[in-house]
Amino acid sequence: MNFKLISLLFLMLAIFLRIPTSHAADPIPFGALQETQLVAISPSGKTIAFRKVNENTDQIAVMSLTERKVLFAVDIKELNPFSLRFISEDLVYLRASSNEVLRDYSSERFELSTGYVLDIPSRKVRQLLKPGDNIYAAQSGLGRIISLSPDKKYAYMPAFVGEPPVSPTYNLLKIDITKNNARDTVHKGKTSTRDYFLDEKGEILAMEEYGAKRDQHKILANKNGKFEVIYAEKTDIVTKHIAGLTEDHKSLVMVMTNEKTKRDAYYHLALNDGAITGPVFSANDADIGGVITDINRTVKGIIYDGFYPKYEFFDRALNKRFADIVAKFPEQSVYLQDYSDNFKHFIIYVEGPNFAGDYFLIEEGKEPVFLVSARPKIPSEAINPIGKTTLLARDGFKIPTLLTIPSASVKNMKNLPAILLPHGGPESHDVIGFDWLAQAFASQGYLVIQPQFRGSSGFGLPHILAGRGQWGKIMQNDLTDSLAALVKKGHVDPKRVCIVGASYGGYAALAGAAFTPDLYRCAVSINGVSDLKQMLRIDRFKYGKDSATVAYWEQQLGGQGEISNSELEAISPKNSAATVKAPVLLLASNKDVIVDPGQSSDMKKALKSADKTVEFVELEGDDHHLSKFATRKKALDATLTFVKKHIQ
Repeated sequence: MNFKLISLLFLMLAIFLRIPTSHAADPIPFGALQETQLVAISPSGKTIAFRKVNENTDQIAVMSLTERKVLFAVDIKELNPFSLRFISEDLVYLRASSNEVLRDYSSERFELSTGYVLDIPSRKVRQLLKPGDNIYAAQSGLGRIISLSPDKKYAYMPAFVGEPPVSPTYNLLKIDITKNNARDTVHKGKTSTRDYFLDEKGEILAMEEYGAKRDQHKILANKNGKFEVIYAEKTDIVTKHIAGLTEDHKSLVMVMTNEKTKRDAYYHLALNDGAITGPVFSANDADIGGVITDINRTVKGIIYDGFYPKYEFFDRALNKRFADIVAKFPEQSVYLQDYSDNFKHFIIYVEGPNFAGDYFLIEEGKEPVFLVSARPKIPSEAINPIGKTTLLARDGFKIPTLLTIPSASVKNMKNLPAILLPHGGPESHDVIGFDWLAQAFASQGYLVIQPQFRGSSGFGLPHILAGRGQWGKIMQNDLTDSLAALVKKGHVDPKRVCIVGASYGGYAALAGAAFTPDLYRCAVSINGVSDLKQMLRIDRFKYGKDSATVAYWEQQLGGQGEISNSELEAISPKNSAATVKAPVLLLASNKDVIVDPGQSSDMKKALKSADKTVEFVELEGDDHHLSKFATRKKALDATLTFVKKHIQ
């Protein structure tokens, strides 16, 4: 690649951000978080904003691309933004999350969010829609902008409004974002309202509703000031997702399963009569994983899922231009991070066998220009190669699999020590990218195996549905069979294998140790589930027994039928602690809101009672995703030490 990697732009970033230089003798920090994140570009393409975070600093910086210098940075400690976007040349919109216990509502932890704007002329950050002041405090989706007024002075934001004992309703609010955050109520919704879709003037074109108690999913269109139902379906889990509006605002964009291909595809839902047409975009070998929209949620294109993201735009010239960009980064995952007006400028983010995470600026008609690395301490030569293969389960089912191969073993993949690394979800999938755990293990000489077992997303609806009701059963067999296939090929030494995973992967690691105890020399569970009955009990308490969340998990665990407590107990590793032979390491974040940390402590007690070898590490102050520098390092160090001790 003929890129100007060390540019004046990068030097200015490096000086300002104090990016350290890696020395040959320094250990490679594979578990390092992204030091530069959320790079966004202004509508004109003249300015970028980004988050810079390390152990001591958390800032949003604004940089002029024309002057090649950082204009300023503001401290945002404790905000924890997860998205960044320019509203105008002078305003940057941030959405941020916080991990809290709301004592007035529940003793459980919640991941809450809210919105902020950074005013570039004043260099100040202001919060939008503060919880309280009749804005319901216990809501996780606060801070979402769904449209802007043409003058970009007002933002339209939905929020649950009202305080107990009155049930809050999901209202549409109009916020003055340029100065005092004054708000007006545009529409008072219902408790079942879940989304609004607006035209360029701020008029509501359609609303989406879902009532969990009656299992009713509805789309209502505005017909001369009256809202009429144009689509309705009785379902306990919403499977048709409204992703935005077409360019002409005459239809909604609906993502649902194409019955011919059994893949998620893109359809139109006409606002005048509710007719569904399409598929407009569909692929035989990939699901639609997302859409590309502007801030008003007008859809410009789609993103296909799989081991690599693939993009398709409505504009043919734009489609070719982006395909040409991707072709410059073969065998890497190329993500469209942001774009300026009319797509004159792109920011892309690249990860894969050659990149630990790099941002590039693409100007129309010019070669990519390197901006900054997300992980500057990890050189490309330290990244271990990633391979794709398809393995067969005992019943012939195809299991797409990623292999991260130790660089020193590429030419001699025989009898390697191995780590079986099942992903979380389980309705998720691994991608070609920088997987910090996989890379850390491969750097120690382990072959890392990541099977996309039944229940994984990204490979079609049949692949997903084949995992329903199969926790600890066929899904676990897929892991066992993937390992057996690689042992048979001579790549893996069966006497030197550990199973490691986080979230559902943590459950799978514990299930592997409990249900196939002779396969593994050790097992590591990071924020994993050990007691499925307890998991469902907590979710019913947090979300309500009639909620779509609980319905989804009941289908996950029980398939299409009911699952009894005795069946849940049978597939819960905690209840099979006596069969475990391998040493077990349990790591638990005490601020995890997705998997209760009690799942790990209960597993520890069960293993101790059964007189098994178990170690427990609490990750204090961290969340489910290990978002803190110190605790992720602690988790990785403990995991590598534990595995090395038991696998050699």
